[in-house]
Amino acid sequence: MNEKNLTYLEKNLLYAGFGETLNAQLAAEVKKQEPEFSLKLETEVNKQPVKVELYFKKSTETDMYFFNKYDVQMKVDRDNQQMQQAFYINNGHGLTLKEAYNLLNGRAVHKELENKEGEKYKAWVKLDFSEKDTQGNFKRQQFHENYGYNVADALAKYPIKELLDEKQKEDLIKSLQKGNAQIVTFEKNGTAEKLYVEANPQFKAVNVYDMKMQRVDKQELAEKYGQTLNGNVKEMQSSKQSTKVDKSDDDAPDQSKKKIKRGKRQKIS
Repeated sequence: MNEKNLTYLEKNLLYAGFGETLNAQLAAEVKKQEPEFSLKLETEVNKQPVKVELYFKKSTETDMYFFNKYDVQMKVDRDNQQMQQAFYINNGHGLTLKEAYNLLNGRAVHKELENKEGEKYKAWVKLDFSEKDTQGNFKRQQFHENYGYNVADALAKYPIKELLDEKQKEDLIKSLQKGNAQIVTFEKNGTAEKLYVEANPQFKAVNVYDMKMQRVDKQELAEKYGQTLNGNVKEMQSSKQSTKVDKSDDDAPDQSKKKIKRGKRQKIS
């Protein structure tokens, strides 16, 4: 058995989000030296059952195996419908299991991709549930960097507390790029509200949901918070600075702090 190849495959699985759970089965199958094999896994993502089958194929020229793709079967959040999709691996790189889960739930993922010429580029990827290819997989929509979507600018339309802290802002953007729906704090006029946000590259925006994952109407958000690009963030920053300088009203800062404490800092995965 090619030990270096086995180590390479184990790293592929780790990178793809499968951990070390399948390593023993993987070693046993590689040892058999069959032309191809698959491994099955039943796991959970966000506490939801997910069935996965991973496919490996041996080179026709050497004794090396390659991890080519994995199939995912799961029920999606939005309508509890059973979905299935194949996700391909190219030279050990591809979408992680969590990213695949997010795509099947209708969200977009920001990835570094590679074209046929081997040139790398970054783009937002989303599944088109209205159309399938000849293999029965949903076709992908891609929004290249030239498309002009900037998730930071889309977030800045809203008074999101996490944007005031550079580390929290960076973590929030990274989470959205992985395709997560992330909890944030909308804060204005001394009140705070927890809402979910997710990236929407197609419309150069972010989608906003309540804590029951029900879509919040844009008009309602506009009336409640306003949506002038960068205006809300600048307004919050200005308010924060004035609070630090003006200590004449001792009650105002204390009330603000009490309301902020309603929601602890959300851990971003």
